[in-house]
Amino acid sequence: MQSTTNYGLKKPELTDNVKISDFNENADIVDTQLKARADAQTAHVAAADPHTQYALDTDLSNLAGAGRTTETVKGISDAVAAHQADLAPHGSTSAAAASKLIIRDVAGRAKVAAPSASDDIARKDTVDNAIAALVNSSPTTLDTLKELADALGDDPNYATTTATLIGTKETPAGAQAKADAVQTNLTAHSALYSTETVSGHVKLATATETTTGTDNTRAVHPLGLKSATNLLVPLTKLTWEKIAEQTLVSSVVQVDFTSIPSGYKDFKIIYDANSIGGIANLLVRLNNDSSTNYRYEELVGGTTAGAAGTINSTSLVLTSGLSPTGAACSFGIIEISNFNSLKAKRIIAKYYSESNATPSTSTLQIHIVGGVWNDMTNEINQISLIASVNQLAIGNRFVLWGCK
Repeated sequence: MQSTTNYGLKKPELTDNVKISDFNENADIVDTQLKARADAQTAHVAAADPHTQYALDTDLSNLAGAGRTTETVKGISDAVAAHQADLAPHGSTSAAAASKLIIRDVAGRAKVAAPSASDDIARKDTVDNAIAALVNSSPTTLDTLKELADALGDDPNYATTTATLIGTKETPAGAQAKADAVQTNLTAHSALYSTETVSGHVKLATATETTTGTDNTRAVHPLGLKSATNLLVPLTKLTWEKIAEQTLVSSVVQVDFTSIPSGYKDFKIIYDANSIGGIANLLVRLNNDSSTNYRYEELVGGTTAGAAGTINSTSLVLTSGLSPTGAACSFGIIEISNFNSLKAKRIIAKYYSESNATPSTSTLQIHIVGGVWNDMTNEINQISLIASVNQLAIGNRFVLWGCK
């Protein structure tokens, strides 16, 4: 059986017979040693100066040296903290000064001298100047690499591509030679075929020759062809459509055709009417315009003929356009041209009326009135027929037609 080196504890081997007494003996040895260590620790803690072999705190002054005030660990810690908080330790500066440590200023910047060697620190002004020299006052649309790449079509072989493309174009000398050849051929061709009757040359006939001549060596002149065509082709048949009709069930002063649709080129109003009481004029107004925008001329025929004209009128006046009550109703046709809204509108009225209700003494008058409405902006969208005095009688009939 073997034993431990320090305390002689028994260590049974595989072939040894282990006894209870051996274990008990080992336990007594361990207990004795532990008790001795505990007693020594207690005595050490209780001693007034158990470390006489070490220097006291007061002896640290021997280590401080001349002018040294940090004689304790706390003092050293405070000194280190003060050093860290110093804005310029060891004479450091944020300015570009020689033989000085670099420290950042309150804005986080530090200065260095202008670089001169290849491994010097670059300054902002150095970089800005280099970029400015690279851009060299280039236009704003071509002062970045991206813009230059876009302008070159992102073609890394732009020079080769351009040179190849130029090689496919005609040289100035080659172009001149071809032009000279064309001129030579044209001159020879013109000399060879000098008359208009030879194949390859065409001479236009005049407009008169196109419509009346018999020459068969000249081509048709477009103007002459149009003139001849106009003589042969009849005008397109106009189609009139009824827009509105009014038959009076009560006497009124005015009849209005409103909200006339756009697109009509001409209007025609057929009326059969008389006035309550004596003979009266029939007034025509367009788009409810009562300003002095009307001009008209009237031709009257009865037992004698006469004429009258008016400018700057507030309406177009059909003189005696309404026969009196009891006489035969006046009958008339009023035609209004609306084909161009940028020109004055032309108006022609043809009608007859009787002077009174007694046929034996009444005068039958035929009237023709021509005039204009000086509106050069608007299409016609309203037509009003107004009795100058009295009222339009019950049963009067007005029909509006339009042509597109």
